[in-house]
Order: sequence, then structure tokens, then C-alpha cells
Amino acid sequence: MKTFKHIICPFDFSNFSEKALDYAIKLTKCSGEKLSIVHVMVNPFLFEGGNPLLQSNVLAQDLLEKIRLDEQSKLDALKRKILAEYPEMDVDLIIEEENDIGEAIIAAQQRLGADLIVIGSHGRKGIKRVFLGSVAESVLRDSSCPVLVVK
Repeated sequence: MKTFKHIICPFDFSNFSEKALDYAIKLTKCSGEKLSIVHVMVNPFLFEGGNPLLQSNVLAQDLLEKIRLDEQSKLDALKRKILAEYPEMDVDLIIEEENDIGEAIIAAQQRLGADLIVIGSHGRKGIKRVFLGSVAESVLRDSSCPVLVVK
């Protein structure tokens, strides 16, 4: 059986991503050398082309900076919690700022050279999935490495 050296786990603070992170931690503890937690922050001030829509708007920039600091603070607390329980684990926090979450996860996996993605899924079906899309499905479809989807 193949062992995985570098596992990444997309994390969005939902119950689904917490379940996936539990799996990723256990897999890293058993066979991995490194765990990267990838958080994709959707920037409401970017339009599809990726250019700042409200670049000169001071209020928008302040709000975005507050969001960034808040997300970083929550992720730092998460890392401290993991390292308190598993002090020997090599854990990285990666924050991406992108509006296409699936694309950002794939880009991070390729850039980091991770050999497994462990991702949570909301498990939406039918018309909800059509309208809302599925990040897990997008990652599964476009990934060049194995993907473990946790429900």
C-alpha cells in the first residue's frame, strides 16, 4: 500500500471540514510526514478576472484586512490545538485568497507537491448541487493526486 508523505486538507471551519481534518491528522500520524491545512478565503472585492474591484475604497480595504486577520487568528488557534495533541506533527497553514475555491485547492496541491487531498463534502444532491456546485467534486475531477472525500 502506498504511504502518503504530504497530505493537504482544505479547511473552511465547517463541520464537514473538521471531520476531514480529523481523518487527515490520523493519516498523517500513521503514514504521513507533513500536513498542510489549506484555507481559501473568498475575497468579495475581486471580480472574476482576479483584479481588485474596489482597490481604492478604504472601507473595503479595512474590512478585507479585518477578515484576513480574523481568519489567520482562527487558523493559528487551530494549529496550536493540533500541535498540543500531536507535538511531533509537521503542520503548515496555507491561506489562499481566491474566488474559485476548487481551483485554489488544486493549485496549492500542485505547488506543494502534496500526494493526497483529504476534503470534506456537504453531500448536497439534486437541484441544490446544480445551483451551489460542489468544491469536493471539482477537486476530485481536476486533481492529479488521490482525493479522499469525507462525509
